[in-house]
Amino acid sequence: MANVFFPSCKARAAYKEPSQKLAEYIKYKFDIDSMGCCKINNSKLNNDDTAIILCLNCARVIEANAKYKSIKFVWEIIDQDRDFIFPDYHGQKMLLQDCHVGRGRKNVQNSIRSLMKKMNIEILELEKNYDNAEHCASHEIIGYHREQPMTKEEQEEYFKYRYKNTITDIVVSYCKYCNDGVSMSGKKGLHILELLFPNN
Repeated sequence: MANVFFPSCKARAAYKEPSQKLAEYIKYKFDIDSMGCCKINNSKLNNDDTAIILCLNCARVIEANAKYKSIKFVWEIIDQDRDFIFPDYHGQKMLLQDCHVGRGRKNVQNSIRSLMKKMNIEILELEKNYDNAEHCASHEIIGYHREQPMTKEEQEEYFKYRYKNTITDIVVSYCKYCNDGVSMSGKKGLHILELLFPNN
């Protein structure tokens, strides 16, 4: 039985310094190094291993392996860590964007909200939240389930319209693609990883 850490290739590329700090935290807590890409390496897991992850898509990849389904999100680990030193955002209001890929994962949804409260963030909720969240922004950015991919200009127009009535300029996501969509709208998109492990 072992703990294995998948750091999310997309998050590691997009949020380099926070990802490095997370890897150092996981190394300190569990004395394990990153196993790399989940698509390439998930087949190496044994039935009694526990995969530590942060990405909802990584969860789907790992769970698709019929021999293996034991995962734990880093958000739960940090939320349960009494020794973690949380940054203080001094009651700043931030809108939370849930991702539809996280539907049915109440543990993730609740952990994210708990972490934001521990960072002294006032959470503003979208009308469509939790399991009612709108589809992941990867549909527009990557073009999943679309006959014709959107151009960059069409993406920007779509996300500007989607977020035009939000009551704060800061939108927090725990999905890399959802965060990209927010950033295209002109709002300030922040991934929860960036809040927990801010750049120096």
